[in-house]
Amino acid sequence: INGTAAPPPADTVMEIETLTLADLQPGDVVVLSGSLPPGTTGLLDRLVRGGQAHGAAVIVDASGPWLREALDAGPSAVKVNRVEAAAAGVRDRRSPAASRSPFDGPDIVAVTDGANGLRAWIDGIEWSVTPPSDLEVVNTLAAGDAVTAGLAVALGRGASALDALRLGVAM
Repeated sequence: INGTAAPPPADTVMEIETLTLADLQPGDVVVLSGSLPPGTTGLLDRLVRGGQAHGAAVIVDASGPWLREALDAGPSAVKVNRVEAAAAGVRDRRSPAASRSPFDGPDIVAVTDGANGLRAWIDGIEWSVTPPSDLEVVNTLAAGDAVTAGLAVALGRGASALDALRLGVAM
């Protein structure tokens, strides 16, 4: 079931924003994923910038207008799937021009591709992370969400970005 929620009251949005940012500390990880209801334009921008100002790593897993808003604010990491990347105008992953990161700004960019794993750019260096070749993939539903979770957990524990993406693919 997929749908759009009603616009929340402005004071509720402000309270969520305040509570989200209130106790953040350097080393914390904030994950902003999915879509937002109408009436919340600017919230992702403020959460990304606020998280960064508190020294937290901010991971964005979104698409469409939410991705664009968050990218403009400068998150630490972005995770999108192949379809979301194409919709955002990212070049085909097999073209020579696709060796550059699809987005300017984030230190970590990951484009997931279900059972094929992911392609990542960490500080401008391209990486490929794939599941073991002898692994039988039954269903890739929520594979990208697992990558985002692994990235968040591992970064929160102080792991490198590459090890964090490896954990996400393993999950």
